Amino acid sequence: MSILFSVECGDMLEILIDPIDVFPVVNPKYTEQVFLAYVGLEVVDSRLVGIKWFKPDIAPEGTLVFYGYVSRERRRTYHLYRQWFIVTEFYDELILKDLINGVNVRVKVKNMKPLGEYPDEDVIIRAEKEILSKGLQPSDEDPVRALYGYWLIMHIHENLTKSITSKNLI
Repeated sequence: MSILFSVECGDMLEILIDPIDVFPVVNPKYTEQVFLAYVGLEVVDSRLVGIKWFKPDIAPEGTLVFYGYVSRERRRTYHLYRQWFIVTEFYDELILKDLINGVNVRVKVKNMKPLGEYPDEDVIIRAEKEILSKGLQPSDEDPVRALYGYWLIMHIHENLTKSITSKNLI
């Protein structure tokens, strides 16, 4: 195992996503919420995998967090919310957009700045090419193309550091 990229040494920040509105529930049996945090990328047996962070209320600055919520019946999805965040000093009220029915939900976030649903398709394609050119296979279990795109192509963590530093100088 070798680490390709990591933000684990960043400053620790308390993180929180707190719904203001109630998320719609069609069938409780088929409703789920996903909260995944990634602090890096590592190579395991020539496969590129995400390094997960397992502490739900605290994370290093620069961590990428995926939040997803789905409510469905057995054969049809009625509500779907997906959002990427980067851990940095940030506190605001946001609107998560329902990607299917348009039932938007307001949430409060603490120390998680929204990035969008997913990186651009061009970034994903470039990430895939770079991963394969290094002789690695992207993991099917982790969203490594998105993680690679955000960290190693878009350098999203560096942009945060620069903007935070420039804010402190003013």
